[in-house]
Amino acid sequence: MGRLISFVNLNFITTGYWEKRVLSFVFLFACLLAPIPLIKFVEYIKTGVGIKRTPLLANTFLVILISSIMLSGFSTMALQSEYWFAIGNSNSYGMSEKEWQAIGYLKSVLQHDAHAFTITPSRSSYDILVFAAPGYQISSPHVSLFSKYPELPLLTLAAYNLKHAYIYMDTRDFKLLNEQPQQGWFYQHLLPMLPVLFSNGEVKIYNATHISFPSSISETTMLIPTESHDDSWMYAYDIISQSGKNYTVLYDSDPNALKSKTVILSLDPTNYYNYYDDFRSSSIPNGSNWNIISGYWRYSSDGLHGGAGTSNPSEAIILSPVYSKNSTVSTSFKIISTRQGNISIVYSWKDPENYERAGITLLDNKNVYVSWTSIIDGKLSVYPQWPGIKTNLTWKPGDVLNMALSVQNSKSGTHDELFLNGTSYMHNEHAATAGYLGLSYVRTQDAVFDHYEIQELSKLNLRPLSDYIRFVNGGGHLIVLDTNGYGSIGNSMFNSNNMSEPSSLQGSKMTSNSVSISPKQGVPMTGVYDSPQYKDLRPIFVKEAALSQGKITYINIRPILSNLFNNKISAIQACTIFGRISALLGLGLTPSSSATIKQIFATHVATFREMDA
Repeated sequence: MGRLISFVNLNFITTGYWEKRVLSFVFLFACLLAPIPLIKFVEYIKTGVGIKRTPLLANTFLVILISSIMLSGFSTMALQSEYWFAIGNSNSYGMSEKEWQAIGYLKSVLQHDAHAFTITPSRSSYDILVFAAPGYQISSPHVSLFSKYPELPLLTLAAYNLKHAYIYMDTRDFKLLNEQPQQGWFYQHLLPMLPVLFSNGEVKIYNATHISFPSSISETTMLIPTESHDDSWMYAYDIISQSGKNYTVLYDSDPNALKSKTVILSLDPTNYYNYYDDFRSSSIPNGSNWNIISGYWRYSSDGLHGGAGTSNPSEAIILSPVYSKNSTVSTSFKIISTRQGNISIVYSWKDPENYERAGITLLDNKNVYVSWTSIIDGKLSVYPQWPGIKTNLTWKPGDVLNMALSVQNSKSGTHDELFLNGTSYMHNEHAATAGYLGLSYVRTQDAVFDHYEIQELSKLNLRPLSDYIRFVNGGGHLIVLDTNGYGSIGNSMFNSNNMSEPSSLQGSKMTSNSVSISPKQGVPMTGVYDSPQYKDLRPIFVKEAALSQGKITYINIRPILSNLFNNKISAIQACTIFGRISALLGLGLTPSSSATIKQIFATHVATFREMDA
């Protein structure tokens, strides 16, 4: 029966029922058939050779058999009753009053939304959700919830072609996700963007609207970078997944990347990269582009405070969104603390057990020392021996120091070089590995950083602009989602002096049409670009340009991300704007259908990238 339902759903019409729901009723119907073997066995005993002549022996045997079955069933029921009595009256397993409130609310919602399903990270919350009577629960969500990339979570959110998901998050669920060494896309990116239906201080219930997920075959391909400087390109998933359209995800270097009718770029390709963050106008809400690994970090009007009066001697680390192995990092900070400590630039970060840092050590005698620290598989080594190389600098509370670290890995040589106030104090011949960049402090009670700047030294391995132009000239439709600030396509399409007029693109004639997407009233969308040369450019949301037989649609969402990172709009507001852009984007794409579900679940083979968790 279940297979028949799935066959009808996939090939004819969606019935509203699913094979998974049939499994729970199998045992109920099996109970009706259970007495038949016993009746047949009784008839065999009564007519058996030898036993037929001794009915007393036959009846005694049958009484013992039936009594054993009854006693076994009763003891099982008694044990189950005892188990649930112990669970129900245990403080560690009992449900709190606020949990009952949340379950009651969710149950009332599900009564009017029967085709929805539920997701929750922990087993305890999964068991509690039984009282809300959801139509279907994701029984093993961990691979999706802990996945670094969006493909698996998006697939889970579209499970079995159900309408949408409700996400149940108790305080234990937040703790479970927060304790993971690598924060997944679900917790760090998706949850802050979802609307909260219910919250009582202990439980939050999120409404995850229906989305579309990447399929293996479609007429639209979204390209993601083989190499990138940060993760801002992942916001392209928020746009295209809300469109409800079919799409395939490939790396930009894939040989089949430009073989679809429509190609969507998750960023505007640029070979070199500059990143600048002014801490005096930022904040670090959950899901921001900076990631607090440990310690106490706080924003204020004068910058980013590290330590801020705490006395914890352990190391505190905060990471930028930039991933690099050839770059120059610079920052400046004011020393507020009167206690000795260490302030460093973190680089080559892979995890808490593998990273490097270079910085200064401040001693009570007011001398300043520089040193390099490496942590490999949890083992710490310092070069040179602590406290390091003595500089000609001294410090006192209120002093401002400029620190820069140059990390180069090239054929001509590999080295790290540390500068203080423009003077080089340490040069280390060392081959650094690729990793995230950030800041750290040890024992420092308070130091305030005013900015963080990264200049990329190496050229990324990206597909050349000429390949995209050739694709458009051949009749293709190229959609560029500018998540990173204007790159090679934006600079070629638009005149740097007047963003409202396109310039020539590779010498080809273009016509253009500009479309404006306004955010909610009162939300400023002026945006400040990371690259200083674009700070005076007027942002445009959508720009279309006809080129030979094809066309380019340029969607500038960088101002939205800039306002999101600087806490000028909330994650939910950003998601709403992405949905409006998605509606415009989806006009020319193929709608998602049950055939897509069949293709995924029947023939889909997961790649190593999709299984990255």
